[in-house]
Amino acid sequence: MRTCHTWVRPPTWTGVASAWMLREMKDRGMAPLALLLNAANPILAQGAAFAGLVLVDRFPTDITRSLASGQRVRVDPRSGEVAVLPGES
Repeated sequence: MRTCHTWVRPPTWTGVASAWMLREMKDRGMAPLALLLNAANPILAQGAAFAGLVLVDRFPTDITRSLASGQRVRVDPRSGEVAVLPGES
């Protein structure tokens, strides 16, 4: 299994430059493998698509409070499921 990072962000993180920033991060090998957002705005949705990143949003609970920093997760983009993996964070 590959070790990587996933971004879990509050809804205030936005802006037109976000789409380009995500693509630039992907091109430089610095992008997360997935974005987990409570509610993605159109700019972030477009940016994730432009960069070829997985984006999952509209969780039944506040995802920013449901996951602790460093927790390992498995993301299934087709179903929108996020599972916390066992083990130390």
